[in-house]
Amino acid sequence: MNEERRNMNATTVFEKLLPPYYVGLCTKSPTASGTGANCNELEDCNGYVRVKTAKEDWEFTAPAFPFTKDGVFSNVSEITFKPATGSWNEVKYFALFDSAEEGNMLFFGQLDKPICVKEQDVVSFQIGHIELDLTL
Repeated sequence: MNEERRNMNATTVFEKLLPPYYVGLCTKSPTASGTGANCNELEDCNGYVRVKTAKEDWEFTAPAFPFTKDGVFSNVSEITFKPATGSWNEVKYFALFDSAEEGNMLFFGQLDKPICVKEQDVVSFQIGHIELDLTL
């Protein structure tokens, strides 16, 4: 019973925190105290805008008993940015925000490898490529 209750509570909390989330790209590591206006995000950069996502684009897997693993938050839809109209420089991190501009940075993570975005390149995260371990 406790296992079901813990999983239900974690899932319920997650659903209340669900999107819309806006996925952004950063050139340097954001800090935990970073905001949507101060997180090393690409700025006014050749067609760059955050990508709006919906609840259906995300999945939360609650930890199983005996809770030795954290919950996992991941994308279940492809997330694709508009084509670059010029260089975006080297992108090393992604971040999730609560608004299309500025707002609050909620989560961030490092890319497996940096991406050098040039004119007409399209940055895309395949299903499951954004994955965050959440400590509950």
